[in-house]
Amino acid sequence: MAEQAKLSPQELLDFLGETGKINIERLQQEATMKKKEEYVAEVLNRENRKLTLCKDNRWRVRIPIDGKMTVIAKTRREDMIEFLYELFCEPERKVTLSDMYPEWIKLKELQTSRDTYIKRIKTDWSRFYQDDPLTATPIEELTSIQCEKWLLEKIKDNKLTKTAYYNMSLIIREVLDFAVRNGVISVNPARQFKVNSSLFRPVSKKADSEQVFSDMEVEKIEEMAWNDFQEAGRKVYRMAPLAALFAFYTGARVGEITGFKWRDIEVNDITVNRFVERESHDIVEHAKSAAGTGRKIPLTKPALRIISACKAFPHAEDWIFSEYSRPLPSRVVEKYFSKYCKALNTPQKSTHCARKTYISSLIDAGVNINTVRKAAGHADERTTYHNYVYDRSTPEEKRQKFESAMIYKADRQPAAGE
Repeated sequence: MAEQAKLSPQELLDFLGETGKINIERLQQEATMKKKEEYVAEVLNRENRKLTLCKDNRWRVRIPIDGKMTVIAKTRREDMIEFLYELFCEPERKVTLSDMYPEWIKLKELQTSRDTYIKRIKTDWSRFYQDDPLTATPIEELTSIQCEKWLLEKIKDNKLTKTAYYNMSLIIREVLDFAVRNGVISVNPARQFKVNSSLFRPVSKKADSEQVFSDMEVEKIEEMAWNDFQEAGRKVYRMAPLAALFAFYTGARVGEITGFKWRDIEVNDITVNRFVERESHDIVEHAKSAAGTGRKIPLTKPALRIISACKAFPHAEDWIFSEYSRPLPSRVVEKYFSKYCKALNTPQKSTHCARKTYISSLIDAGVNINTVRKAAGHADERTTYHNYVYDRSTPEEKRQKFESAMIYKADRQPAAGE
């Protein structure tokens, strides 16, 4: 019976509170204040700060607030404890895309040597992300549906092509991957859905005549390039016209051409070992793509003629197309392409079009696709076929091929090249 009548600690406190012999509310306040004092003391001790009662009977402490050292003064100690507790216990701001992006882009810059690639990413960040409310949303609160909806709106509002979408969405996908690796979230919500490809703005390919040079155009450009090289008088980067012409006979990228050194030539081949960045002019000791590094390009007779002319001209010790100790800038080569296209009254085409011309010519000549792929520095022949093969025939030549194909006779004579 005695055991049954015994009160629990909580029942005893309730009884004392009801009879007025103890103030439960006051006890709770004192216990809370004690916990706050302990927490504040712990933080101050960790920061090597001290709460001091000064001669004017006011409590003071010097602490950093928003990066600036500030003196706080309070008359009552309790008020100081409450103030400091609220200050120290301010909830830590949750990580957002805006917080994570700077660290991610630093890592991205270390992962590549392509300045243009990083520049494109930074441009996409400024255009699509920087001032968007999504980037201020805590990463751990982002849902798959929210990410999908945001990306779909970007596609619709900006009429994005498939390539443009892939480029801009790379940021949210990889920044959230980075957040997973940093333990901020466990799953990337931007990788839990697929976007319907029919939503992208279709891209119409340019006409073949705008992508490659015809035989007649190459012949006339060759004549102009040799004339520019042989022209009397002082000219900065005298071998630049020949560098432009070299693109037609090697299919090398402009940065690879300007990066060629004499030691890259071995008998009748030239090896791609480096390229020069278009904007920064930095020399990178490997090709623009992994498949392109160390590839050998056969030097045909027209290419060897160019090499011989450069060798005979006063040149620098290292660079094939520069008479200086620095490589020829890419912009100078492109300038000649602009000049020649204008003289021919043809659509403006670049060194990249000369590269496409080279590859298309090899395919037209029946060179094995794997051999073409290697010479071009492509990892996959699908890249070669899809992006670099164009019809270089004139309209009349195309018509003749159609006429020849439409002769359905058993004794039909095969067309040339069949």
